[in-house]
Amino acid sequence: MIAIGGSVQNKVLDAEKVALEMNKIIEDVASVLRLSPTICRLLLHHYKWNKESLLERFYESTDMDSFFLDANIISPFKVTRHGDEGLADIVDICAICCNRTILTGLQCNHHFCYLCWDSYLTTKIMEEGRAHVACPQHNCPIIVDDEKTLTLVKSENAKKRYRRLIINSFVECNRLLRWCPAADCGRVIEVGHLEARPVKCTCGTVFCFACGYEWHEPVNCRLLKLWIKKCNDDSETSNWISANTKECPKCQVSYLLSISGAFTSSYI
Repeated sequence: MIAIGGSVQNKVLDAEKVALEMNKIIEDVASVLRLSPTICRLLLHHYKWNKESLLERFYESTDMDSFFLDANIISPFKVTRHGDEGLADIVDICAICCNRTILTGLQCNHHFCYLCWDSYLTTKIMEEGRAHVACPQHNCPIIVDDEKTLTLVKSENAKKRYRRLIINSFVECNRLLRWCPAADCGRVIEVGHLEARPVKCTCGTVFCFACGYEWHEPVNCRLLKLWIKKCNDDSETSNWISANTKECPKCQVSYLLSISGAFTSSYI
């Protein structure tokens, strides 16, 4: 726990402790709903990690298939009724590489070869930073669950990044958690309630919890963001002037260049 002056203390968590908190919430929901942890994590993500909202909607729902489809999940109750046909490996032609080989799929019953699955998921994770990847089939929104992803992806670096992306999505959805903005810190600040106040990480960085910028008293977060936007806009204007004008070699007055690159008679 770290306090600044006489202010309220905040907790500093490393990624491992954040994962423990996340898994505790998943386990709580799984024990109530009697569903697998990987399904519960996807549901929690859909409801922005609001456990109470998820449970309320679950017990209010009269159509379980629609409830799960809203979160891009095939109802596990539907899978139980019809078996795991979509999960069973088959021998057929892969729709991606067009090779006839062993294919594996999801509950949506779309199958692809192991090499194409690995390539597809690794690209989504490493290049696009996705923690929630949809089925490769065109217009199929069903999410590849954690267990399937970690089974199909072969690269240990991709698996490590995938786990980190899951933690990141948990932090970003939680109003009481925020990553320390310091480069290469990787710690998370946890507060008891959301407000604009300074918080301090164990790395020494002090920042505003509400907006994530350096502490900016007495300016409020809204005005700070407007000021930063103005500075960025002014910087873009300066870049444009630099790229589209030249100084007169005699009088040092800036002239605007025409589209062709020739000097015009317009002064800046």
